[in-house]
Amino acid sequence: MENYQQRIFIINIFSKRERVFQLVGFFLFLFSWEILSVIIANPILFPSLHDIFFSLISILSTGESYTCIGFTILRIAITIILDLAFALVLGLLAGMYGEIEHILLPLENVLRSLPSVAVILIMLIWFKSNITPILVGSLAVFPLLYRSIVDAVKHIEPKFIELSNDFKVPTKTKIRFLYLPHIMIALKTALVSSFGLGVKVVVTSELLSQPKYGIGAALQIAKIQLNTADIFAWAVISLFIIFISHLTFKVKLL
Repeated sequence: MENYQQRIFIINIFSKRERVFQLVGFFLFLFSWEILSVIIANPILFPSLHDIFFSLISILSTGESYTCIGFTILRIAITIILDLAFALVLGLLAGMYGEIEHILLPLENVLRSLPSVAVILIMLIWFKSNITPILVGSLAVFPLLYRSIVDAVKHIEPKFIELSNDFKVPTKTKIRFLYLPHIMIALKTALVSSFGLGVKVVVTSELLSQPKYGIGAALQIAKIQLNTADIFAWAVISLFIIFISHLTFKVKLL
């Protein structure tokens, strides 16, 4: 019992030290940023933390900004939901049947390799600007979710599958009580990564497709106005959305 308590105590000490070092790194980053802004002395090229902070306050004090943030989050949510639905079906089939995985492998490789900018331009020709960010985000996020599900299914203990086959367990029951629990474990990490990637791709798509509302559209306006502080402020908002999503997925999927 004493050895166990000692181990817990040591683990807590190391975790606290890691947090201290992380805080030190964060403040060193902020300090270096401020020094560089003083040296460059050009707010258009490199705004100070003071300028970025007040731009952030200004953005968050207007109702239209929340509309932009809301539309971006909505597009990301639709992207994740659509991809999760398709990835669950195709990933489960591909994990259970190797032939289907081989058939889908070329498509998976193509989606992983496609440049986002090229996809955005093609989608702009085919669809409206409001739909483009969702479609581009879906194409970028789908391979990540699909591969996580396939690998989760393939790594299930063969003896469990053999036992279920020997006892002639119905396919629906196997999916519910054997495959889905393993898939949910794999999705803990995959959803966190997918949402972060979704934010980046959707915002980039909004920047190029220019829907009426969205963080990307707001970034384009800031760029036209040469308001670099606003650009960094919107980047901070995007990072905050990713951070909140990470916490949400970790708590919900525990």
